[in-house]
Amino acid sequence: MKPKFIWLVALVLLVCGLGLTIRGQKEASAKINWEYKSLFSTSADVSYVLNGLGGQGWELVAVDVTADRNGLKGTTYYLKRSK
Repeated sequence: MKPKFIWLVALVLLVCGLGLTIRGQKEASAKINWEYKSLFSTSADVSYVLNGLGGQGWELVAVDVTADRNGLKGTTYYLKRSK
C-alpha cells in the first residue's frame, strides 16, 4: 500500500509542477513595450543624473565610451523602462 501512496503523491506533484510551468510561460510571453533614452556626457561623475533617472524607472542597459558627432569625447549611457 505504501508504494502506491508514494506514486500517487509523485503524480500529484508532477501535475502541479506542470501547471505552474504552463502558467509561468503564459505570463512570461506577455508583450512588454519599452521606451529608450540615451544620455551623452563628457563628465566622469554622472551618478547623480543616473540615480535620478533610476528613481523615474529608467534602467541602465549599456555604456559606450566614444566621441559624439562633433568629435567631442565622452560617454553615452543607454537606458530603458517599460511604458
